[in-house]
Amino acid sequence: KVRRKFRYFKYYYIENKTVFHIMYGIAGFILVISVINAIRSIEPTYKEGQTFDYGSVDITVLDSFKTFYSTVGERISDKAFFLVSKIRIKNKTGNGISFNNKLLQLNYTSTNSVQSTSKYNSKFLEFGVPYEDNVIPAYSEKDYIFIFELPREYYKTKLNMKFKYSVDYKDGKYNYHYRTVKLKPAYDEDKSKIVDSKTLGEELVFKDSYFGNTKLTITEYQIASSFRYKLHKCVERKCSDQTYIVKAPTNTQFDLSLMRLKYNLVLDKEKLGSDYTIDSFIARFATVSFVINGKTYNNRLVLKDESPYASNNYSFIQIRSRAMEAEKVTLKFNIRNKAYEYVIYDRTEEAINPA
Repeated sequence: KVRRKFRYFKYYYIENKTVFHIMYGIAGFILVISVINAIRSIEPTYKEGQTFDYGSVDITVLDSFKTFYSTVGERISDKAFFLVSKIRIKNKTGNGISFNNKLLQLNYTSTNSVQSTSKYNSKFLEFGVPYEDNVIPAYSEKDYIFIFELPREYYKTKLNMKFKYSVDYKDGKYNYHYRTVKLKPAYDEDKSKIVDSKTLGEELVFKDSYFGNTKLTITEYQIASSFRYKLHKCVERKCSDQTYIVKAPTNTQFDLSLMRLKYNLVLDKEKLGSDYTIDSFIARFATVSFVINGKTYNNRLVLKDESPYASNNYSFIQIRSRAMEAEKVTLKFNIRNKAYEYVIYDRTEEAINPA
């Protein structure tokens, strides 16, 4: 009986082969569509360094860093830590566009997330250019940093960055879809170490730091209560040389003078981005110490640049007047967990009579 049924089915299949092929095709098509829909229902997940399509732009999360501290080592908050991420955005269109950072979020649990903030942009300038609704020119790419503030108790949790790309409405609720990037952030080490030390006239390179091959050379140093300077000014095509005086402030907690430094700064644009600029580099990233009668003192002031005009050649920085008595004056640049020293004046016995 089994053989008879098989022979019958065989003859039936041969006589109706076209119908069976159509049925197979329909079943195969339904299977392929089902597989495609199943794949699409799974949110794409990427790693740092991987590029993905995001509508009119391509996105690459280059790297990330988590910290409690600002560039110069000050603790920003007792209740939060910060995630700084550098993201490359490539405009694929023929028009200048802005990136909608409201569609970007950082998840620190399955249900909790935060959006980027511009509140702390000045605290993390060594990482690059903060995004502030910048317009990305046609057919070009730009690197920007995005800063996230998170509750400190989640410092050791896994962090995922999510880019919202679509939404649908089903069964009475909205469903959002994301491109997800798994982050592997670097983090602060416990101690700063002196990477390099230079003296007046020598070139200091901020190697191994987020400034890359940025180079600083200080060629002149002087402390006084005031300085005269000349400025060539042009107003409505009429130009003239004018003399100005810049003075140290009075009626302050400490007696203050001004430290005038002539310097040259060459930024590593490849590391920091072509649009990266920074004012008052020395005052922003350095601290001052000085030696009097063999004892070391810290300046105990947040450095403030009193330069009366924008310049990358001179800085007029507030300093305690007693530094004029110093045998040695040192600038220390703290860049995350790296430190760099620049000895701008040294009349100690060891410097005058080296062994």
